[in-house]
Amino acid sequence: MDTVTWTWTGLSGLYSFYLTLCQFANYLEVEFYPVYTPSEQEKEDPVLYANNVRNLMASKLNLPTSDHSYEDIRLMMAGMQQSLPFRAGMVEFVKLKNQL
Repeated sequence: MDTVTWTWTGLSGLYSFYLTLCQFANYLEVEFYPVYTPSEQEKEDPVLYANNVRNLMASKLNLPTSDHSYEDIRLMMAGMQQSLPFRAGMVEFVKLKNQL
């Protein structure tokens, strides 16, 4: 059972923490990177700064990025519980909400 990368589904945070403490060994790897100094454009546009930092972190971890929000995933999971294809819930809720 993965008790470290729990999300909003499954175990509660407290129960997951308890199970983590009950394990004989818990391993952790920490990497330190240089401080990211924003450019003048990033100082003017916090969204640009956030996206650039997110992309840098993802590249260091060899992971893709996604514009999906927490609400998108919750909507997708609710759709799957209703036997809908998982893509039926992927409407990028936050972008839609911000446009309204």
